[in-house]
Amino acid sequence: MSKYASGYELTPIEQNGIRQYKRIAIILRLLLTEHDYDRETQTVQWEILEAFREATEAWPFLCCSVGADKDGKLTLLGTPAEYKDAQSEQLDAHGRPRIDPRFEEMRSQLDSNSLGADFFRSEAGLSLATGMPTVMIKLSLLSRCLVVGFSFYEAVFDGEFIGRFFSRLIDFTCHRGDNNGHIWGRTTFVPSADIDRNMFCFYNWRLEPLPLITPKDRLVCRLIEFKKAFVTDLIGRIRQEVGNSAPGCKDEYSVVAMLWVTIIHTRILKDRIGARDTARLNILLPGQPNATQGEAYDWDYFGSSTVPTVAQLSVPRLLYFANDDGSCGFQGETEPKYTVRGLADAAKAIHYAINKVDGTYVRHLMGAKKTLHPSLDLAAYNRGIDRHRTGMVFEDWSGYSSYPEQVIGTPYTRGYAEAFLPCADDKEEGKIVLLPQRRGPVANEDEIGWATWVCLDVEEMPRVLRQLNRQGWIMGEAAPFRNTRRSL
Repeated sequence: MSKYASGYELTPIEQNGIRQYKRIAIILRLLLTEHDYDRETQTVQWEILEAFREATEAWPFLCCSVGADKDGKLTLLGTPAEYKDAQSEQLDAHGRPRIDPRFEEMRSQLDSNSLGADFFRSEAGLSLATGMPTVMIKLSLLSRCLVVGFSFYEAVFDGEFIGRFFSRLIDFTCHRGDNNGHIWGRTTFVPSADIDRNMFCFYNWRLEPLPLITPKDRLVCRLIEFKKAFVTDLIGRIRQEVGNSAPGCKDEYSVVAMLWVTIIHTRILKDRIGARDTARLNILLPGQPNATQGEAYDWDYFGSSTVPTVAQLSVPRLLYFANDDGSCGFQGETEPKYTVRGLADAAKAIHYAINKVDGTYVRHLMGAKKTLHPSLDLAAYNRGIDRHRTGMVFEDWSGYSSYPEQVIGTPYTRGYAEAFLPCADDKEEGKIVLLPQRRGPVANEDEIGWATWVCLDVEEMPRVLRQLNRQGWIMGEAAPFRNTRRSL
């Protein structure tokens, strides 16, 4: 049997996909004049909305909506979902930009890099019964800044497709009406008939209660930036420690490793996890593109083939424990220490977990999901990750921006996005997101090496930030005065 199938039918991964929106905001600084402010802001918003319309029309897939069939699995509906036209939220009856009554609160959120739900389209009135839009947009004009809030229905948008959508939209800000009459016909993997649910360690099939879940009002999200000058030396030492044992191990994995190790360290100090435990990092990635990296680029890929894979290490592999007498047993242990070897082992574990996602892995998971009801699928996944103790989740969004290769052509903008930020109200405990590189308005903007988005409980977050500052790894009040070379 061929390993590929064609068509617009949802795959088993999409049918059992996450039934929520992944909300991402792009922040654009505007170059406006005082005497023609209204016309210029109206032009900017109209141009963005037109580029969005053309990008959605570029994929007929996106002109459908998502519903549920009689078996509870997701399906494509032939007509778009019914929801208010996007432009009516942005402009008043006279074509002038609307002023949001929550302007001051939204301005405060923008200044603190913490954009709430007000920056994204409301989901009120939407349901699977009538059809969920595949993608929505909302524009928020705050003085000389435009926040473009995107809502991608997660079941049919993986990270690869979101990156391609952004790339196409940016193309349309420069070249309008340039669809070239392309007809999109995707080719997907065929699910394996040989099903072994136990080959996926992110599932827990035991009938036991779900792990402890922290209430969302006890969770907090933060933008954490690693300044290049602070961590370049350390990453070089990690790279040297990795050596030839993991060819192709990316520097980004070292950045994620710093967060992973620091969070585990904090949980040890809070007695949530011990030296005999195993730390697990669930990594969500586009399965089919990852599995076909060595093949010809699939220009027609769209939809979602998101698969989890797991990096796991014993706690002593991540952090060094030493007794008062200098031995390395675990009786009477003192505070665990960071080591380059521990960070290198964490980076390698991430690399190995990602590399094991090949065509066989994806097809077997598709086969398993084909036989699973979505609720059973989700329950087994949630039982398999203890977000409050040993488990975390990582997603790589760094490919969502292709600047400087692509320039935003919308008039009165700087030509690039200052930042990509998740919605701060979308809280998932233990979530780490690697963001596209941030750019700021000041001369030293390129000194920001990596930006991440992290969600932890309200007691854990301050300790993690203090530890990162103490090591001299991140941008913050204490960070500039630390010597990275002496931190390990």
